[in-house]
Amino acid sequence: MRKLRDLIITGFVSSIVSFSAFGDDIEIYYGISDEAVEVNPNVVFIFDTSGSMSATDGTSSSRMFKSKEALKLALNNISGVNVSLMRFNDDGGPVLMPATDIDAIWPSNEVVRSLNGDYDFAISQKNGSLDTKFSREYLIDNDHKRAHALRFTDFNIPHGSTINSAHITYFSEYSSSEDSITIAYFGSLADDPSEFVDGSDFDDLYLNSSGSVDTTERKCNKTGVVCWKPDGWLNEDYPMNTPDLSVIVQAIVDDADWESGDPILIFGLADSKASSDQFQVFSHAAARISRKQKSPQLRIVYTPPNGSEHKYTARDKLISLTEEFVAEGTTPVVDTMYEAYLYLNGKNVFNGGSRGRYDKVRSLARLSHPDTFTGSSISTPSNCNTEQLTSFECRNQEIADLDKAKYISPISGELGQCQANYLVLFSDGEPNATDRDGDISSIIGSTCQNENCATALAEYMATPPSERSVSNNDAQVFTYTVGFESSGFDDQYLKDLAAAGSGSFYSGKTANELASAFTSIFVEAKKVQARL
Repeated sequence: MRKLRDLIITGFVSSIVSFSAFGDDIEIYYGISDEAVEVNPNVVFIFDTSGSMSATDGTSSSRMFKSKEALKLALNNISGVNVSLMRFNDDGGPVLMPATDIDAIWPSNEVVRSLNGDYDFAISQKNGSLDTKFSREYLIDNDHKRAHALRFTDFNIPHGSTINSAHITYFSEYSSSEDSITIAYFGSLADDPSEFVDGSDFDDLYLNSSGSVDTTERKCNKTGVVCWKPDGWLNEDYPMNTPDLSVIVQAIVDDADWESGDPILIFGLADSKASSDQFQVFSHAAARISRKQKSPQLRIVYTPPNGSEHKYTARDKLISLTEEFVAEGTTPVVDTMYEAYLYLNGKNVFNGGSRGRYDKVRSLARLSHPDTFTGSSISTPSNCNTEQLTSFECRNQEIADLDKAKYISPISGELGQCQANYLVLFSDGEPNATDRDGDISSIIGSTCQNENCATALAEYMATPPSERSVSNNDAQVFTYTVGFESSGFDDQYLKDLAAAGSGSFYSGKTANELASAFTSIFVEAKKVQARL
């Protein structure tokens, strides 16, 4: 095991600089069909999205937050690799995007960000002050017309872009049948809005630095306001999506003060109070508790202005996919590794064909990306808005003809074993039982049982095809593992998995430690590719 202790920011940045220089030194080319072909290793990440990732371990942020930040740090400082991403459903996991050169232009511009700062989600109190010190709170109050404010950060959208769609996803903490109250949504036009200050006057959030009101229109009968009258509220942990807020975001990015990367501040104001508090939501950002499960998310799809040099790459897509992750469900390590094997070898889609087994997880999960397979289309329920896939209405989305759906292997047919392939499993716990024993036993040519089938599959994939006991052309794939260190965490399973897969095991408990682990794996992948 390689412990990544006491890592400081300067050390991490130094390693990133060294890694970048290393990447420049090993551009790899092969002469194939009289053409120079640059070869990137394929790295498939499996990210643990189980419920235990909400634990804070006595710190101010959850395992999920630290891990997402770590992966974003690593992704922002790599080049020359093809990266794919998988997550857990309750029955294994889908392939969320095909293995793609990290710097390649992605065909759509979509940014998703979660609220993660301690002072980015505020509600109004009856006395007019604002409050951020809550782990879950009601959008509708029983003693005043409650307002709430959400400050989303890190939106690198160029000034003057066309906003195609935008919406906020809340995560319910408690169900409600209330259907008579309307929430008016509007946005701040203030330059670079700052974090909220507990106890200050909520109405001050509407002002700019000169003390003047600087928002879009705030009343439902005005152009540019989006008014939402929810027809009740779903049960705990289910997502609730606003209507399209693009008119509000459009006004913000068109404002003369907008600069790419500025925070986006959006308000919601109830038109009346209720007989009792209603529409309770989670706030990871403001929680001061032992578990931080979920927090509101803002998703924006945009088109850069004509002539803009702005580029949206596979890296940006991977980061937005990561931002969508919330902690919910189980730890189906074996089933997800089996799906990764199917993807890397161009086999039939299995777990990626549905969004899971239970409604709660299915509302949050995804299918395998349509560009990862061929042979079938996706069947989408008529009431599912494909701009809002994190929703109860989209839970029954599925691959229409699963028997005909076949993965498109990311491994180049021309390069074959000259292309290095890596599977990276990140998890904070031990795996759940599997029913894929028979399928994996058939693949590897020997019998395995339950959780041990992941180790057996890793060993099989790492063995050169010419040395396997079964005759096939399955790709050689090395398995690396990264564990989130916590009290009582038993890392032996992940250690054994990495050893069987001819990889290495890393661990960490901070964003920097985990980012260093992920980066080390990318470095190793490029070194092996260079040797090949």
